[in-house]
Amino acid sequence: MVMKGVTADLTLNTTPDGFDVTFNGDKIFQHTPDDPVVWLGYGVANFSERHGNFQFKDDLQLKVPLQNFTVVVLEGDLIQLDLTTDDDPTLSLILTVAWTGANRLDMNSSLQYSGSNDYNRIWVRVWAEEEESVWGAGEQYTYLNLRGRHFPIWTSEQGVGRDGGVIANVTDIDGDAGGEYYTTYYPQASFLSSRKYSMILKDKHYMVLNFTDTFRHEISIHTTSFTAMLLQADTLMKTVQSLTTLLGTQPVLPDWVVTGTTLGLQRGTDEMLLYYEAAKNAGANISSLWIQDWSGTIQTVIGHRVYWNWRWNQTYYPDEMINNMIDLGLSGWMADFGEYTRLDMYSKDTTTYDSEERHNYLPVEWARCNRDALSVSGTLGELVPFMRSGGLGSSSQQLLAWAGDQNVNWAFGDGLPSTIVAALSLACEWNGYNSLRHRRIHDTSSGYHEVQGVTAEVC
Repeated sequence: MVMKGVTADLTLNTTPDGFDVTFNGDKIFQHTPDDPVVWLGYGVANFSERHGNFQFKDDLQLKVPLQNFTVVVLEGDLIQLDLTTDDDPTLSLILTVAWTGANRLDMNSSLQYSGSNDYNRIWVRVWAEEEESVWGAGEQYTYLNLRGRHFPIWTSEQGVGRDGGVIANVTDIDGDAGGEYYTTYYPQASFLSSRKYSMILKDKHYMVLNFTDTFRHEISIHTTSFTAMLLQADTLMKTVQSLTTLLGTQPVLPDWVVTGTTLGLQRGTDEMLLYYEAAKNAGANISSLWIQDWSGTIQTVIGHRVYWNWRWNQTYYPDEMINNMIDLGLSGWMADFGEYTRLDMYSKDTTTYDSEERHNYLPVEWARCNRDALSVSGTLGELVPFMRSGGLGSSSQQLLAWAGDQNVNWAFGDGLPSTIVAALSLACEWNGYNSLRHRRIHDTSSGYHEVQGVTAEVC
């Protein structure tokens, strides 16, 4: 039996015990009693944090399949299905799929429940093809094609090592900082399919995008609602462009960012000026200096690094250097550490976000705060704050994304190659500006090389 609305773009195909939802001829949902589209459950989550590195444990206590369905509405460009379960007769979930034109679907769910179970988990399964490739989920460093793996959407430190080797084991000793293949500063609740569609999940709760199954992509969220958009076009590039238009674009960078070299220097005023003058005398066009150790440095078990107390170190950079910097004019700053929000932190904002939402929401608001400061001061298009943390909504607020710190090697897990994967991964979500940084072991300037450019028309 085929039931469909006015438009041929959105179609509902039903059988006595199942249904398919297709869009422009492509299957989006396939439901059977043995493999339902939606599951609900409840569990208790435990997050622990140290220096922006998060450990997560979930005590899942119940997971029930919504195997039964009834067609509630099928008219115009709208499909509504009532999903129920034999395990809990008081439970009902309305799944809505609406065609909104311009090759876009809007999807959401509404839970109706009068029982005693405290449901706080939802799983939604999207149809997949065996040979399908999937990209995105924000800035992923290890794998470009996400098939065969799962990816939590939770902003955190990227991790040092990330491959389970010696470096990761050592850094785990100093702050649980080893990381995993999926840990990232910039996760985004969306993905791009080789079937020429992009799915955007509009939720800030802890989420997992699971691409391990051959014939379905499973989305699990720490809430009972599902709100998503699906954009589709006849080419991958047009799909990405549609997503970029929807999420918003960055302003054009000032000329000094792209026409000159930014030197990353450290170890105090004298050493910084020494290399700055050497570069100028050699004929280099130096447009700016990046000084990240203004707060000083510290020796740890994993080596020499910036001292994270965020107070000006007057020994490294005394007053005369500050005056010189003011005279030259600061042109930007690293707007970092949006990923550090613990779940027990609060703000003066009275907006009712729960702790998980607030954690993933802060990087977006931090980007908005920096951009607002430039707009108010009239310096938008002149100054360039850059940041590594982000999420869904950051693309319209950030001026420049950067990939953070990687290991001093060519390892695919956390070396220089991982920054290429990261740039391509983020470009599959939106066309924007991305800066890559890699520390060299024996660099004569004891600083950084920058790989700069525009992450355009890739994937």
